[in-house]
Amino acid sequence: PRPGQGGPVRISGPPACVERCQEKIEALLAAALATPRVEYTHFISIPLNRPAFTEKLRELKADAMRMPESQRQGISEALFNRPEQLHLTVAMLKLYSEEARAQASQVLQDFNFENFRVEGDMRIGLSGLEIMNDDPSEAHVLYLRVQDLGGGLQKLCDALVRAFAAAGLLRGHDGRATKLHATVMNSRHRRGKQGERAPFDATHLLRRHGAFRLGECRLEAVHISTRRAFRN
Repeated sequence: PRPGQGGPVRISGPPACVERCQEKIEALLAAALATPRVEYTHFISIPLNRPAFTEKLRELKADAMRMPESQRQGISEALFNRPEQLHLTVAMLKLYSEEARAQASQVLQDFNFENFRVEGDMRIGLSGLEIMNDDPSEAHVLYLRVQDLGGGLQKLCDALVRAFAAAGLLRGHDGRATKLHATVMNSRHRRGKQGERAPFDATHLLRRHGAFRLGECRLEAVHISTRRAFRN
């Protein structure tokens, strides 16, 4: 295909040359996907968009925006995740082809969830606000802590990561066990003109709502979600 266009790549020539060319192209693609410069396209997610959670998160956002400006430096409505898209991220994926997307879908369909329904209780607790870094005045991500109340959630997530890694859909550090969390605010949603992320001051928000308790629910589904689908 021409620059800027999609479609299959056609290679012509003697069979041996075509095979070597194909191997080199596949190696180049694999190397590119393994670098952080190539963005993730999808992620394995556990949706948590319960009506009661949505309402509580809207109340949290409204209360945060009512705080005096001096106590919410850098905080704007744009930083908050939409309550209806609350989820846990199990692993990030780079699915740049129809083949890769179909393979990921098949891995999820073939996964044996019944083993985990029998072995562990899939109750999830969401309580307590924290930040990803150590300095609350320079925060980039504010999230809810996740409690594995029945002991089966982490085992399920670890098994999902292993299944996708075995299929070649997770590379390097992408195949490591994920620290489960539910993001509430993210500076990624508000970038400057040069694409840079600006931190926000979560000091007073944490003092006011650090013990915020969203509630409990049971795991109902696991999805392969498209990044930024809600915001686009």
